[in-house]
Amino acid sequence: MLVLDKEDACVLEVVQGKAQAFIYDQMSIFKHWQQHQDATRALLKPFQEELWAIGIRKGRDDLKRQVNAFLADFKSKGGFDRLADKYLKEQKEAFQKLGISFYF
Repeated sequence: MLVLDKEDACVLEVVQGKAQAFIYDQMSIFKHWQQHQDATRALLKPFQEELWAIGIRKGRDDLKRQVNAFLADFKSKGGFDRLADKYLKEQKEAFQKLGISFYF
């Protein structure tokens, strides 16, 4: 197994046939596959689910409540979907065509 610290180096290894595969997030794999369709195949179905987090200094329960309230409200009003439609429309549509859940 070869471990590289740069995403582009991983892609280059696969494109040049020096590596069989590399594992990364869906969006990056999709982007690189678009650029190297002749030499790569993207497996976009996740094999594990990832969650995102926000770090807040201990003792800042007021800020934690505000952030959680904002995120819940933003999500309930479709804010994340609007952002995805505006900035990640192509990726979202491609994932939907493949029957893969699109998380943003």
